[in-house]
Amino acid sequence: LTTLQSKLCGIWGTKPETTKLMLSRVDDWTSDHKEDCYVDIRAYGKPERTRDFVLDGMAKVQQAFAEHDLAANVRLETYEGERYFHVPPKNS
Repeated sequence: LTTLQSKLCGIWGTKPETTKLMLSRVDDWTSDHKEDCYVDIRAYGKPERTRDFVLDGMAKVQQAFAEHDLAANVRLETYEGERYFHVPPKNS
């Protein structure tokens, strides 16, 4: 996963601290797609992240997974910073 995370950071111009790559193994009986994994991306909606930029990035994400022999179904949702909330665990 570390190699893929580094690749994703390069695609989106982000840091590992803000680019989480989580693996959850589940059975999906609803999909008609021939996919090995479902990639769900949430990204801050910046002006420079135009539709073309995002679609190009999604294609690059799909290619990054293909390089690991994984057919990825990629979904991306943007959000506005003022409507994003996060409460991380406190350091002990």
